[in-house]
Amino acid sequence: MNWNLDRPINELPNPLRKLFLKEAHLLYQEMQSQKLEVCLIPAPNPHHEGHKIRIATNHNPEWYKEIYWSMSNFRRDLSMRALERIINTKDKAFVVKPYKYDAIYREIIEKRLKEFFSCPTYDNPYHKKMQKFLSQDK
Repeated sequence: MNWNLDRPINELPNPLRKLFLKEAHLLYQEMQSQKLEVCLIPAPNPHHEGHKIRIATNHNPEWYKEIYWSMSNFRRDLSMRALERIINTKDKAFVVKPYKYDAIYREIIEKRLKEFFSCPTYDNPYHKKMQKFLSQDK
């Protein structure tokens, strides 16, 4: 098979496409339920009257934080749209600028799937088939 991360997931074989869709849905749900939220509270050591500090009351998912800090100008709204396109199998090929996020999220999903299928405790033909496909050079 000649698929690579710059290609849409609808070009994947059906069993692998289903895995990509499931993982994209999990990432999307994490992004929806875990969003950085900050509020102001009174400062523990106030330096003036009314001194307040910011405190995070909710955090982004760890995997998203890693991407955010490793890429400049990485945007949450574009991430959500890319995941929606993948979930709806409307992601597009990455050529130059448009659909860059689609390719980024296909790479993230592939990495997560590789980690899962690298686990030696699963010893069945389906698992071995997925290991083989995910380990191919793309």
